[in-house]
Amino acid sequence: MARYTLPGTACLLVTVVLTGCSGPREVEAPTSDQNLLKISKAYREFTLQEKRPPANQQDLMKYLKEDAKVLRSENDGEEFVIFWGVDLVPGKIAPVIAHEKSGKGGVRLVLQGFSIRRMNQEEFDKAPLPKK
Repeated sequence: MARYTLPGTACLLVTVVLTGCSGPREVEAPTSDQNLLKISKAYREFTLQEKRPPANQQDLMKYLKEDAKVLRSENDGEEFVIFWGVDLVPGKIAPVIAHEKSGKGGVRLVLQGFSIRRMNQEEFDKAPLPKK
């Protein structure tokens, strides 16, 4: 299971290093992963700057530089499901902030806290979704 973590507010992962017979090589992370990482970064920046989590898409767009295409997954062609107003509490299990609506091949990208995970349906059903 692949997992990307956004360790700082100014960090954005856009490449993955693979090793093989010819040694390490860099490949670009899939667009859906990059988009979810941008959403993660914007969510975090908004929360730090405004001292509260984003309440709606308009809040987040300020930090996405009005780039609405970031809100769509190339894997399933649908907009990411984003939970607004999720306040992350240190020391508690991080809830899901965003996820692909349906994913691809039985797997969907999920932003849990500020980490990206790939989950099958069984894992997703057990994921800590925020209360509505």
